[in-house]
Amino acid sequence: AGARRDGPCSVVVGADFQVVVFPQGERCSLPRLAGAPLGQSPAFVVAAPAPRGASGVALVVGTTAGRLLTVALKQSGGDSFSAEAGPLWPTTRSAGGLKLFLNRVLGSSEDQAPTAPPARAVELLPAPAGSGALFAALVLGEGDVALYAHPQSMAAPELLWVASLASLLGMGAVARPRLLAAKHYCEEPTGLLVLFATAEASGEEEPPDGEAEGSSPRCTTSLARLSWTPQFWREPPRLTAPEAGIVGLGPAPSASLLRPWGCAAGEESAFLAAAGRMAVVAVRASEQKFTLCTVSLTPSGLVVARSQPLQAGLLGLALVSEGASSGRVAALTPHGLLECPTQAGEGVPELEVEHEDEDMGAADVGAHGLLRGAYDLYAGGQEERSADVASRAFERFGAAGVLTGVERCTMELLDAPGLTGARWRGVDDSVATRHLLFDKAGDLQQWLGFLSACGIWTRLGGLPGTVRAQQKACEACERVAAASRLRELDDCAPKVFEAAIRRTLQEAEAAAGTGGAAKNGDDPSEARRYYGSVGSCERLLASLVDYPRSLPLGSCDVTDAVLFANAAVAAFLEAALERRSQVISAFPALLPPPKPASKPRCLSVSSPPPRAIGSDWLLSPVVLGALDQLRRANLEVIPAASMTQGLPLLDAQALRILESLHDLCRTTLRVGYASTGDLHVDSMAALRRPVLQHLAMAEETALGQSRGAQRALSLAEQFEDIEAVVALAAKDDMARLDEHLRSSPTFCTEALMYFLRVAELRPLFFRAVRLLEIPRAQVDDLLRPYPELLWILHVHSLGQDAPRPDWDRVLSKVNNQAVAAAHGERHSSAKRDAFAALAAIAQRAGAAQTCSRSADVAESACLGRLQRVCLRFSAQETATSSASGGCKRSSPPDQPPASAEEILRRLAGCIRTALPVVHAEGADGRLCIDAAQLVRLVERGLEEARVDVAHFLGTRANALEETPAGVIGALQLLWAEVALAEEASWREVLDAHEGISRDALVSSLGFARMARWSEEESEAPPRSVALEPLCEAFPDLRPLAPALRLSVGRGSSSAMQPAGGCGAQAASVGNLLFAAPAAAAFR
Repeated sequence: AGARRDGPCSVVVGADFQVVVFPQGERCSLPRLAGAPLGQSPAFVVAAPAPRGASGVALVVGTTAGRLLTVALKQSGGDSFSAEAGPLWPTTRSAGGLKLFLNRVLGSSEDQAPTAPPARAVELLPAPAGSGALFAALVLGEGDVALYAHPQSMAAPELLWVASLASLLGMGAVARPRLLAAKHYCEEPTGLLVLFATAEASGEEEPPDGEAEGSSPRCTTSLARLSWTPQFWREPPRLTAPEAGIVGLGPAPSASLLRPWGCAAGEESAFLAAAGRMAVVAVRASEQKFTLCTVSLTPSGLVVARSQPLQAGLLGLALVSEGASSGRVAALTPHGLLECPTQAGEGVPELEVEHEDEDMGAADVGAHGLLRGAYDLYAGGQEERSADVASRAFERFGAAGVLTGVERCTMELLDAPGLTGARWRGVDDSVATRHLLFDKAGDLQQWLGFLSACGIWTRLGGLPGTVRAQQKACEACERVAAASRLRELDDCAPKVFEAAIRRTLQEAEAAAGTGGAAKNGDDPSEARRYYGSVGSCERLLASLVDYPRSLPLGSCDVTDAVLFANAAVAAFLEAALERRSQVISAFPALLPPPKPASKPRCLSVSSPPPRAIGSDWLLSPVVLGALDQLRRANLEVIPAASMTQGLPLLDAQALRILESLHDLCRTTLRVGYASTGDLHVDSMAALRRPVLQHLAMAEETALGQSRGAQRALSLAEQFEDIEAVVALAAKDDMARLDEHLRSSPTFCTEALMYFLRVAELRPLFFRAVRLLEIPRAQVDDLLRPYPELLWILHVHSLGQDAPRPDWDRVLSKVNNQAVAAAHGERHSSAKRDAFAALAAIAQRAGAAQTCSRSADVAESACLGRLQRVCLRFSAQETATSSASGGCKRSSPPDQPPASAEEILRRLAGCIRTALPVVHAEGADGRLCIDAAQLVRLVERGLEEARVDVAHFLGTRANALEETPAGVIGALQLLWAEVALAEEASWREVLDAHEGISRDALVSSLGFARMARWSEEESEAPPRSVALEPLCEAFPDLRPLAPALRLSVGRGSSSAMQPAGGCGAQAASVGNLLFAAPAAAAFR
């Protein structure tokens, strides 16, 4: 702080010794201090008075290494500042020249210069009279104390004396007290208060370094008062009365709670403050608990006036003197400022506390009794006595017991009957219930004031359940306000409310199992019972919603009933929200602030976040169920636009219902936002979706499709339902959608992603890309999950008269992207097949050069077609086994792409069933070619793995084994199944005469097609088709061996080659599209 009013308000010294000044105007950043010590980093700063005649402050800066230096901050008119760093403070006293010379000559160690401890804190003292110093500085270390005198200039201060804490306290050399805090006090006799921790004395000698075996020694915290000597700048203070100058305060912080000096705010181990003849000490007992002790500084010694627990973290402690022996303690916690009493509560009556067994929660009951007594004192205007009783509740029952007592008192105030006794006999129910709710509202408001003024919430601090209790206290006020609003509407429709209240009470009694209890004449009326216990007032909403359904549909009465129910439910919700807003204004720290939003706000017209978050009682299943039923009742009652044409009264009736429903939906969304605090969390989205859907349906019914759902669109914008805004605006108001796309980049990105997710809106994506000129890099990022759409963007970039080279370039790009997508597809074999087909089309259309990856795509397409065959016939077998009779062919389910070996095993298991069916469909040629390509692919993999296929042909391994032998066994099984699937035809070959007819029959069979197919004309037949090992492994083939040898012995037939001499992947385009249409692949 500055010495003058127009001086700096605050000064910050950075880690690099750069000084930043915050004056009354704008901040002023100064360059790094010239002459600042190298290798030092600031740890704390203390402001000291500036030299006489100078404008500014002197800053005592302590470094992390424990050294000190002075920084002079000067102000030269206006907001112009300059800073100068002085030398490091000395750590030793310099002896006189003659004495130092004699000590060196004689080699004496006597009167060697003492060494100042590493500075962990600095306490500034007034300069001694007549010393000419600017100020004195008491430097505190871990176990030593030193005093400096700072001159009027920027020269180095003088080290006056250094003393250990043990010597100041008159302890032996073995004792090693730990300094926790120290404070100078100015009352006569002036002196020094020292707060320290030490191990309790025992009969045995303490082991060195405290390494005693067994249990560690108990440590205590003590406060000592030291008196300054007349020449205190030359001599350390003294403990004048050892028996009365030290007082014990309790256990010391454990080793895990002891923090080093200079730690971050909120982590300190102890605090000490003094004013007048009083001192207050706070010692950490746990992470979130301190022990607060008030000590009186009497002439005869130190006396502990009061000790109390404080269930909160501490950031600072102050004592404000209000006389010689009284004062107020202010404790700064992370949850607010707390005032604590300093005396033991003189004149405070001993309140009667209920006694219960421990199993019945005696602590909670006792805390509840003290809190009610403290609240009664507060209501009677005795705030100080009330705070003292509340403090004693914490001392006796702890924070957990007080928290439970707070919740119990809140519920008692909320559901207190209040209308019993002769006073209310004969009083009309409307008057009595109105007065009762008025009293409840006043009592709860006063209860919140008591909890805040007496520091109940601050003392509870971060105790689990505190936030819930705060929200429950605010919820109680909201419930009374909502019930009061219903009470006002009760006067407008007493018959409706009478029936609704009766039904609500009956349902509550049935749920509690007390429905059959007999009633006597002294029991309160139904209205007094309901309004007297408003802890479940929302249950009346369901009865009010059922009121319109009890009337005949189509009558005027049902319309009025729906309008009344809409108004009543909306008024109930609005009253609760209004009361919450009033509570937040009166008690800003009561409710927690909303958490950071999961997504930033997209639209400028969206609602701002709430100031605080209350409980979610307005989103309970009872309330949400009633709201849903009421919206559906509106949809049933509202007249359709086709019925209101030419009927003004009916049209006006439809508009009235629509406006009432709009108000109800807006209030519902406001409740959701006020309870969640985030427009994009799942709970808010789940609430918002049906609300907007029902409102849009009502608008379409009442106004027709031509006028659009403008009310639903406005609510979607206000509460940021991006999908609803995009869908409704794209349907009814494209100009509005374009404006949002241009004005909000965040909304634009979300809308583009939604365009891509919904297939019907994908044309709008390409429209927005062209209209807004979206950067190509962003477009590519958005389309990365949708590679099938990239080719559309490329083709659309060409004009109608684009030259052939441009087409070739675009088709080459489409081919490359389709190839990459086919290789990268790991979730859908149908998509992989479609990408392969697209690559083949692009190659043929653009005459693209076939690359190695394109050949791999053809193999992937082959595997995909075979996988679909396996899925199809395995599904048919399952359906046939579970149901008899024929069935219509259905599409097989989509699965992730499988490996060649896995497809080989599946195909070997179903090829005997599949081949006749596919032959009847006329697609057996494609199946045989794919199976032959699969065999070549698997054998090529075995050769690359250096597996001797001929060696394993005779092993007869299990085809299910995941070993090379098992793979070769699966290959032989596939050949055998293909041959046996056409066994009858092969027997015809055996009986046929040699000639063209027999050759044509052989060439038409699947076994021959597979054996003779090859990618290159000179390629040898597959090695796994060798007949001798095959017939040895499968004896059923031996009778067919002469016929099978006809297909293996001949070279490749020209009939099996692709027509036109083109590549296999290009020739199979038609079969690719036939087997897996692109349109079906992307479903």
